[in-house]
Amino acid sequence: MIAAFISSQNWFGLGLTIVDSLDTLYMVGLKDEFRRARDWVAKSLDFSDKDKDVNLFETTIRVLGGLLSAYHLTGDPVFLDRSKDLGDRLLGAFSSPSGIPYSDVNLRFVPLATNSQTPLDFWTLIVIT
Repeated sequence: MIAAFISSQNWFGLGLTIVDSLDTLYMVGLKDEFRRARDWVAKSLDFSDKDKDVNLFETTIRVLGGLLSAYHLTGDPVFLDRSKDLGDRLLGAFSSPSGIPYSDVNLRFVPLATNSQTPLDFWTLIVIT
């Protein structure tokens, strides 16, 4: 399982499977695997070098949701820091003229301002930061 875990799906360069599995690893007591995943998030998960469009829905529920779940379970500030960085980058999708979020957003850019249409994961991030 360890080899499969390390070579897991790296969707959009976001380590999707690693991030999405953090809460499960923690809750089922896979401490070594959780520590390795946490270390990967701390050392390798960097949104600023991702000059590519990602799907807002999938990135919100799987990456932002995974990071927020890990933070709520552990209180580890590395998960909160990455959540805030990603949340700031995703907010650009909510600045459409129609008020309907864009389906994709480029992670390299952090918007200066957006409208107030924010989903639950973003409200959670607002409350804890």
